[in-house]
Amino acid sequence: MKSNSHFGGRSGRGSTFKCDVCSRVTRDTGTGVDHVCAECFEIAGYDNMVNDNGYEPGSKDYADALADCEMLLAKAVKKGSDGAKIKAMNGFIWRD
Repeated sequence: MKSNSHFGGRSGRGSTFKCDVCSRVTRDTGTGVDHVCAECFEIAGYDNMVNDNGYEPGSKDYADALADCEMLLAKAVKKGSDGAKIKAMNGFIWRD
């Protein structure tokens, strides 16, 4: 008999896991990333871009990246993510 457990493990396409960044239980989308949810993965990419390119607050590039991240953050929080954890892990986007 097939198990109906939705929290079976971290491997295999379609399995669920707890995001290492925001602590939300989410599903593996098959993208090869099985430790962060889709929103945290995208936000981390923006955070790296801001750091790598030296975007500074006040610049158009920084403002555009921040706006995109705020949209992703809202989406993640709506799905049950801890927004404070996401912000804490992405210090180039959300600076103190």
